[in-house]
Amino acid sequence: MARGISRGLPIAVVLPLLVSAPSRLSGDLHAGFSSSNLAPVLLFVEAPITTAAPITQRFPKGSRLVSWQPGQPPNSASNLSLRFFAAADPDVSPSGERILFSAKTTLDSPWQVWEMNSDGTAEHQLTHCSDNCLKAAYLPDNQFVYTRVSASDRESFLCVARISESDSHRITFGPGRFELETVLADGRLLASAERSLTSTGGGREPRALFTLRPDGTGLASFRDDRSSPLSQTSASELDDGTVVFAQRDPARNLDPGGVLAFVRPGSLRVTTCNSPQPLVQSVHEFNGGHVLVSGQDSASSSAHYSAYDVDLSGDAALRLIYRDPMVSVVQAVPLRPHRAQAAYRSILHLEQNNGRFICLNSRRAGNAPGGTLSAAIAQVRVFVEKDNGGEQLLGQAPVASDGSFYIAAPADRPVRFDLVAANGNLVASQRSWIWVRPGEDRGCIGCHEDKAESPQNHWPLALTMPGMPARIGLPPHKPLH
Repeated sequence: MARGISRGLPIAVVLPLLVSAPSRLSGDLHAGFSSSNLAPVLLFVEAPITTAAPITQRFPKGSRLVSWQPGQPPNSASNLSLRFFAAADPDVSPSGERILFSAKTTLDSPWQVWEMNSDGTAEHQLTHCSDNCLKAAYLPDNQFVYTRVSASDRESFLCVARISESDSHRITFGPGRFELETVLADGRLLASAERSLTSTGGGREPRALFTLRPDGTGLASFRDDRSSPLSQTSASELDDGTVVFAQRDPARNLDPGGVLAFVRPGSLRVTTCNSPQPLVQSVHEFNGGHVLVSGQDSASSSAHYSAYDVDLSGDAALRLIYRDPMVSVVQAVPLRPHRAQAAYRSILHLEQNNGRFICLNSRRAGNAPGGTLSAAIAQVRVFVEKDNGGEQLLGQAPVASDGSFYIAAPADRPVRFDLVAANGNLVASQRSWIWVRPGEDRGCIGCHEDKAESPQNHWPLALTMPGMPARIGLPPHKPLH
């Protein structure tokens, strides 16, 4: 049986600079930090190899979860995952007393979500998936969210469960290979998925950031940059609402690193840090505008990563915190209490079999000249994704003269829309899949409208048309709930 890093290698040898020069640790490495939070204990993952392969294959030679107090000798680092072939994805509870993490006991076993005390004691398994469950985060009300990946790595989606209970329910649907990134302070989930949300066969598409609520409603792109060829991953939110992430070129093959990028609150634009800059592959809040990143060591001939501190409010230069010449250091997070995310109260009715879409003006289109489709629209056709990956026409509904439509469709089924003229000619086609949850009323302004646009203040004519909402793929005589 293959031995994992947690069993086959000693704990790291840290560069002497990091342990024999306390003045440097308390000086330029942590300039501007308050004394009370000068050097929190760090959790991080160490692995001989990290790749940009599917998340179940990121650490082909194993990994270990380590805690370390900056400024202490390297032999004080503690391996918290001795019993596992691989461990990753630490998420600290708001109290700072518990840790969620992903782990697999052997090379061939599936990833599962585990929880333990912050000192590594009382570890217990939370998921018991036949495939892979990993990349988890705490939610309010004793819940957590995680990513579930099929054994073939062809499908991944998000699930929510209660800690210490066996219940679990899926909250994303259709293709796109959704993966959890973080939970935002306002209670929404930030996830990454293939940018087009379409079926891609065996290929891999660039990944973009999406937001949704913990009950699976309200899926939306985080920023509207559909034309970008770059993948956005390793996202985290800072205390001031800034979202930081790594922006990676998929053409780099198996190198997992990307350029450090961020979006300030209220901004519609992505800002990238000045070049030249080492590639990074994980980003997390540290303190006072500083972030922890795993940066690629330029001195290394291979993809070797160490832990760095970056001041986003300053020059954004990488300042070394921890390096191990034998393994890469990734996914560094401070082990301390932090603000809990807001609780979201769902109003779904899970016993229902349908939800509703209301489009205010389907003629509005972000990629059309002047933001408006010129052709007249008479009908909206609704397609559903089939289990084999193809699609099937569910039905069609009228579009009102103001461009609005109102339909009821099956819940938890991936659907997309085509807009057609009175003669049946195609006007516009949605090339990504979305869904509606049971009892959800989901609205949109138009067809991939500009995210900076706000709707006009008027009552959509579709709501006044008889027989609305139009039933699409639902029994004709069964009452809508």
